[in-house]
Amino acid sequence: MAAARPGGVAASQSAWRAGTIFGLLGIAPDLDFLVGAHSSYTHSLGATILVGLAAWALFTPRSVPFALACAAAWGSHLLLDWLGTDGSVPIGVMALWPFDDGYYLSSAGWFLPIHRDFAQPGIVAHTFRAIAWELLLLGPIAAAAVWFRRR
Repeated sequence: MAAARPGGVAASQSAWRAGTIFGLLGIAPDLDFLVGAHSSYTHSLGATILVGLAAWALFTPRSVPFALACAAAWGSHLLLDWLGTDGSVPIGVMALWPFDDGYYLSSAGWFLPIHRDFAQPGIVAHTFRAIAWELLLLGPIAAAAVWFRRR
């Protein structure tokens, strides 16, 4: 089997695989919707640390950068939710758990609130507006990251 060349098919597949892993880790904190505990423990520094430690221990024990990237992907969700707008109690995210069980929310309000009541009138249109706004804000950052990665 030939060694993969930088920029070759194997490198491209590896980049897509890593991007998929990091993308899934970035949305995984919202799985707490399934147990009715949104914005609590999964949206915290403690969970971010646990994800990094789990990635380091389970997947790549000799690859600290990969473990840190996994933790950063998870933590990015916490950061973006903290920068958002929240209209559902409890307001904010449990950002500092297990050190503090308070809920925190930035006053920046960069993102539209995501409603948790799926029977609410206009929820579909509002959700699409929220997604479009997030893509408008974060799309250029993602494009810049891809551009820098390819250089």
